[in-house]
Amino acid sequence: MLIPRPETELIVDAVLKSIESAGSKSAEILEIGSGSGCISIALAKQLDERGIDYIINSLDLSGPAIETAQRNMSRHSPYKGKLSFHQKDVFTVSSLKRRVDYIISNPPYISADEYESLPGIVRNHEPKDALTDGADGLSFIRKLISLYGPFKGSTELFCEISYGRKDDISNLLESAGMEKYEFIDDLSGIPRVLHLSG
Repeated sequence: MLIPRPETELIVDAVLKSIESAGSKSAEILEIGSGSGCISIALAKQLDERGIDYIINSLDLSGPAIETAQRNMSRHSPYKGKLSFHQKDVFTVSSLKRRVDYIISNPPYISADEYESLPGIVRNHEPKDALTDGADGLSFIRKLISLYGPFKGSTELFCEISYGRKDDISNLLESAGMEKYEFIDDLSGIPRVLHLSG
């Protein structure tokens, strides 16, 4: 089971606001970490409703996750744009072949130490690889920054982050020369989504 959380809605809303504020009639989106497909599917349906054309490609290492996402996709068809899911390990991708408008992700951001203290109801019902990177919880953030870097200023990135990691991520961004970014708070006022635009 891959359980959608309110924080994932923040990403959908933020991307839609960015597209609408730019007055865009089309958008190409790359999602890293499909999970159950809820983010890409929600975006596709919302873009359909707004009459905005789109191409959404979503990647995940897990075969079962891709199968789940494809089943969920079929339940919500038809789509007016192009939505597809692909099994791929993002850490085998050295760089993006071309620019996309948006990179989005809800990656495994829980550290190995934090994972051990998670409630059993979470650890027993979600795949471990969907929750933790098995290290410091920042491996995927580093990878996303590296993929984004060559397109700095022409692509936007939205990524869900772990509670309490804002300062760590700010340090990573500044070390990578990223200057234009913000953190979007959840309904409790806690920074939960990174928005990188330059």
